[in-house]
Amino acid sequence: MKAWALKSPYDGHLIEVHGDEGRAMRSAIMHKIYNGWDVKVVDVEVREVKKRK
Repeated sequence: MKAWALKSPYDGHLIEVHGDEGRAMRSAIMHKIYNGWDVKVVDVEVREVKKRK
């Protein structure tokens, strides 16, 4: 499944994964506004999905 993730500007780890590119872009903008982070939106391939309870 294709997805988009936000990459941390500090350590390069993925901090969020979204199934929709628009939601990922919105989340990146919100991180910039509220946290001052310049996160990058990158394409990722999701192989397994675990739902939170």
